[in-house]
Amino acid sequence: MRSNAITKLTPVTDLSKSQKKIAIFDIKTICINDRLYPYSIGFVAEKKIKIFYIMDYFKGDFIQASHTLVRKFINFLNILKENYIIFGHNMRNFDGYLILDQLLNQSPQLLIDD
Repeated sequence: MRSNAITKLTPVTDLSKSQKKIAIFDIKTICINDRLYPYSIGFVAEKKIKIFYIMDYFKGDFIQASHTLVRKFINFLNILKENYIIFGHNMRNFDGYLILDQLLNQSPQLLIDD
């Protein structure tokens, strides 16, 4: 596991005491063979917008490109995690499963607080 990898997820209970900036993301998916795969992830922090598109990682295999897209996004989050509280749209359910799947593949020792 890389030293800067996300190793723990903790819910936020009181934003008023935090000195960190707020950021949000949302994942868009497409259904292939009855399974949903991310094709785009949008991220907004302050006045900055970053969009991850599957075509930036496509090399002939859409499903592999989708996995790469999520891994690249997680690597991007690793850089920001010290300065931001990051909210995922629908993170408790749908988007959360997509991110957790890749996080667990990258960091099997991931800790999740209640």
